[in-house]
Amino acid sequence: MIIDPRQEWETPSDLFGVLDREFGFDLDVCATAVNTKHPVFISPSCNALKKNMPWLFLKSRGWLNPGFANPMPWCEKAHTEVQRDPTNLVVQIGLVSVSAAWWRFACTRASEIRLLSPRPQFVAPPGVKQTSNPRESVIIVWRKKTEVNPPPAYIWSWRWKD
Repeated sequence: MIIDPRQEWETPSDLFGVLDREFGFDLDVCATAVNTKHPVFISPSCNALKKNMPWLFLKSRGWLNPGFANPMPWCEKAHTEVQRDPTNLVVQIGLVSVSAAWWRFACTRASEIRLLSPRPQFVAPPGVKQTSNPRESVIIVWRKKTEVNPPPAYIWSWRWKD
């Protein structure tokens, strides 16, 4: 798997800390040794998107910052992973993109979508110039929905620094 350094921006520690205190992550689903937020992580060489690569085991909670170039396969895999057990959970970060297919997928299948305020400032990977985040960010919470016709995701504005 080829790594594009422009897709390796690290989640800011302050945002991850708030989320980790709330959800208690067991795993960083998509990380490198440089940008991981958890000691247990799936590296690009393991290819977390492979069909036979399970992310979660019983009672697992995964953090997911897959880069923003192509979020749809990550959304699909997160949704698949949480279907295996009602205690499984994946929390994903992304950019707001209401006209994209992956956004519609998340709105109809995720449990919760948090529009982040203020915008988090991601940490540039080595060799990439640090810049501010010019777009709105979102947290997508993937949980198993057990209803026959589940409601769409609960979407709300989350002031994560308050």
